[in-house]
Amino acid sequence: MTTQRNNAKRATDASSKKVRRQTILNAAMSLFRNDPQNLPTVQLIAKESELAKGTVYLYFSTKEEIFLALLETQYELLFSTLEKLLQKATNDYDEIEVLIDQITEFVARNPDWLTLVSLSNNIIEQNIDFESISKHKQFLIGKVISIGNMIDNKFTFIDEGLGAKLIWRSYALMIGLYQATTPSPGLSSLYQSAELSIMTPDFNSEIGPLLKSLWKGCRRID
Repeated sequence: MTTQRNNAKRATDASSKKVRRQTILNAAMSLFRNDPQNLPTVQLIAKESELAKGTVYLYFSTKEEIFLALLETQYELLFSTLEKLLQKATNDYDEIEVLIDQITEFVARNPDWLTLVSLSNNIIEQNIDFESISKHKQFLIGKVISIGNMIDNKFTFIDEGLGAKLIWRSYALMIGLYQATTPSPGLSSLYQSAELSIMTPDFNSEIGPLLKSLWKGCRRID
């Protein structure tokens, strides 16, 4: 980390500027993991990066822009994983079980995606210029359509054209369940009581069966 930071301070060409940008992103994520309820300030991110505050602003206009970049990195990883899984999948109804198991394993291994995306609409996107948000949304819909087309082509037992909607419904289901099962830290003790525990089931054990029901419910009836 120290070497990366030293290189970041001497950023003079495209390669070293890329290193500096990644140093800022790494610092922001490190701070966020310690307090996932709040986005750290640019000042704190600069301090963690061992850079001047003004230097951070050369790469990102706001703290929200930093976290939008981190979120896109998580999306890239998720969509890349989905593409690889679908390439290996066979046109078999039972394959849905295997596919969903692998998706839920990915989500369990990458909790940062869920945490960031749960803050996306109400926090991260609120202090970013329209052009950047529009570009982000186009990136998302392009990936969803691409993955949706792979689903349509791979699973002939699902109605044609339903693939993209299935991906978006899965996304909405995961985010909704995550938010419903993750109370604010100040209320965690409240939900430990027997009467309220049903309101906060374990996300990782619940999401698999729910996604399987969603996907299997899309089977075409000839």
